[in-house]
Amino acid sequence: EIILVTGVQTCALPICPVWHEACRFEHRCNHLHEALHVAEQGLLHLPRYGPLWFCALRLQECTSQKHDLMRATRTLVERGARHISKDLVWKLWFESAQVEERAGFLHKSRAAYVKSVGTCAANLRWKVWLGGARTELCHQQIETSQALLERERSRALLLRGLGGRRSR
Repeated sequence: EIILVTGVQTCALPICPVWHEACRFEHRCNHLHEALHVAEQGLLHLPRYGPLWFCALRLQECTSQKHDLMRATRTLVERGARHISKDLVWKLWFESAQVEERAGFLHKSRAAYVKSVGTCAANLRWKVWLGGARTELCHQQIETSQALLERERSRALLLRGLGGRRSR
């Protein structure tokens, strides 16, 4: 364990997958705090490497108390959104929405879904709407869930009717 982490930290070349694999290794060994530390170190050296942000987000949820989790998650996501590829920012907000939902913060979860749908490609929006519908359903907001699903269904039918490609 120590040799692997030390080897990664002293590596002269910024090899992104090595940091990610070291983080995953620590996670699999159930060394969650060490895994988060490796992820944070990797992000300091390689802030543009998207998979490491998602790994850090998952580990943050595993290692933080509820009151610290939300602050840490929001900080991590805002920081990540400034560094990773624009193509991945939507997914960071999407994951954040799910963390907020699992912690019981429906309002904050909704806000993160809105940021996610606002930053994702049109062909991926259905994933965000579906995630939002599931979140609403988990919180017994059946009408809101149905409205989100209907919105996306109508959009898909409109695109199909206009000869556009269906989103996957």
